Amino acid sequence: MAREDRRRQRLQPPTIVVRRSVYENLGGFDLRVVEGGEDWEMWTRIAARYPVWHVVEPLALYRVHSASHSATYRRHGGNVRGLRRAIAVNRESLALPQADELTRRALEDTALTALRRARRLLDSGDAAAGRAQIREALRTSRSPAVFERLIVLLVVAARRGFFDAMRGRR
Repeated sequence: MAREDRRRQRLQPPTIVVRRSVYENLGGFDLRVVEGGEDWEMWTRIAARYPVWHVVEPLALYRVHSASHSATYRRHGGNVRGLRRAIAVNRESLALPQADELTRRALEDTALTALRRARRLLDSGDAAAGRAQIREALRTSRSPAVFERLIVLLVVAARRGFFDAMRGRR
């Protein structure tokens, strides 16, 4: 697995085909990881121990709807908490010289993704979910890149009158 790919989950669950014996050998999903991070942890563990193959063309559809578990996790920031837990569990399988840096970068990438998601949620009018993503992003990483993205997000929100709308002035 390439170093860069260890930091980000680029796979979606309906696109994975795994032999039953792999799950049996690995012991199944890690019950310490919940709220959306369990898949990433499992795929990382599989890729660390077995050869994997990636097919570029789309072979499955992923249905997105507001009542899904993923949407529920996003609304209260649980998705980011789940990913933080997956990163912590994944760290256990990393080589020690790389573990600190890969973990730091994975946390930063997760926080940046949460801020991008917050912007989309705020744009769609879901202020509570946007705030939850911002809060969890800051709990995940306080790197300069995260603060820079947060400032941009706040400036855009201010320009769009988001804060006035929250106070009932719009």
